[in-house]
Amino acid sequence: MALARRSPELAAHLARAGRAAIRQAQDAEAFYRRFHWGRRGESGAREVRAPVVVAGEPLVELGTLREVAYQTRKGAESGSSIYVHEFEARRPTLAYSMLTKALVIVGGEYRVTWSGIVG
Repeated sequence: MALARRSPELAAHLARAGRAAIRQAQDAEAFYRRFHWGRRGESGAREVRAPVVVAGEPLVELGTLREVAYQTRKGAESGSSIYVHEFEARRPTLAYSMLTKALVIVGGEYRVTWSGIVG
């Protein structure tokens, strides 16, 4: 599979996780390409570890998340750009996990589509 050939760490993960994980990885790679207007990732597909929030874990509420900004290259752009999304309606809360030392986005009414963040 081309997806795994580009990333030894992803290939090892998929070998451990099985067929469902392979399909999820393929779906994620396709979503990435659509979200980035056809551009492949700089390093190809790779496994990214996200901290796990344990159910019932107390989080420190930092405040309402009004917008999110991220830097990336999309389509035929020659350099990276900063994309800013202002949340609408019910905004999410930004919280902090004392356990994993990670920021966590909680709640809100938004979704991520191939055309961007909506809501």
